[in-house]
Amino acid sequence: MGSTLAIVIAIAAVVVGFLILKNIRSDKTTKSPTTTQPTSNTTPLTNNTQAPVLTESTTTVFTPITAGALVLVANSSHQNGVAKTLSSALAGLNFTMGTPVTGSAKVAATKIQYKSGDAVAQQVAQSIAVLMGVTAPVEVIGTPVALKDPTTLGDATVLVLLGDDKANKTLAQMTGGASTASSVATATT
Repeated sequence: MGSTLAIVIAIAAVVVGFLILKNIRSDKTTKSPTTTQPTSNTTPLTNNTQAPVLTESTTTVFTPITAGALVLVANSSHQNGVAKTLSSALAGLNFTMGTPVTGSAKVAATKIQYKSGDAVAQQVAQSIAVLMGVTAPVEVIGTPVALKDPTTLGDATVLVLLGDDKANKTLAQMTGGASTASSVATATT
């Protein structure tokens, strides 16, 4: 009898809690006060009746993959010095960066590429795409490499061809403010 009483009390507490939350939420949307009377509905409980289970929602925090690839930013925009600025911003998030270079052509849209067959480089490239708000899928580095001097690719396994759409913008501006360097958790996995 004691466990049945405990279950009834627990269910009553949950119901009253939901009614209070509903009342609080309705107070925010309407200006007239409302009173909610708890209803009395007694249903006989048996020993196999289970109390409702409450679940919590969780928020997923994006953690970029920053280790295991050498990243090279190529200025493929119509603005000067932007590859160096982006390289510094990515270095500040613990990416391993090469010396900024110049792309072979000016492009409107930024492209992020990775070395074929390198799964870690692909993950790093995808992380950079998220941080920069690049919605186009990452792609394999092409042949010939889209650099003014293809030999400057060196040992880099990720190539960012910085186009006019992202040039001269902070990472926060690139994503519309959705992600800033200070709010992104970093990991070196």
